[in-house]
Amino acid sequence: MTYQEFEPMLQYLYLGGLLLSAYALYSYVWYMYKSDKKGDTDYEKLSNLALDDNIDSKTINTPKK
Repeated sequence: MTYQEFEPMLQYLYLGGLLLSAYALYSYVWYMYKSDKKGDTDYEKLSNLALDDNIDSKTINTPKK
């Protein structure tokens, strides 16, 4: 198999990988949006971890007993 015969297959594989990764990213964003709307997870509160990252900081999620 020469490179000229192999090149179109590589292009289709690249396009398939690109579409698959775009679908995965869109699905993840949609999941985050739906869980935020339902109130399962508060992503604004979780995003404060980057700003307030001290050892004596208040915990975000308390463990359930």
